[in-house]
Amino acid sequence: MPLHKVARSMTLDLLRVAHSLGIDPAFEHDERVDVTGQIDLLAERVGDLSDNAMRRYLGT
Repeated sequence: MPLHKVARSMTLDLLRVAHSLGIDPAFEHDERVDVTGQIDLLAERVGDLSDNAMRRYLGT
C-alpha cells in the first residue's frame, strides 16, 4: 500500500477540522514509500499523527 495515499486520505478527512482551527494541512511527499499492513490500522496511525501535530501546533 502506498503510504502517501493513506496519508493524503487522512489529510482530506481532517481538512474541515484543521480549517476550523485555522490550520492549513498541506501534504507533500517526495518519494513513494510502500508499506505492508492493515489499511484501517495504518489510516488510524496516520490520523493519530496528524491529530498530534495539530495539537502541538496549537500548543494544546
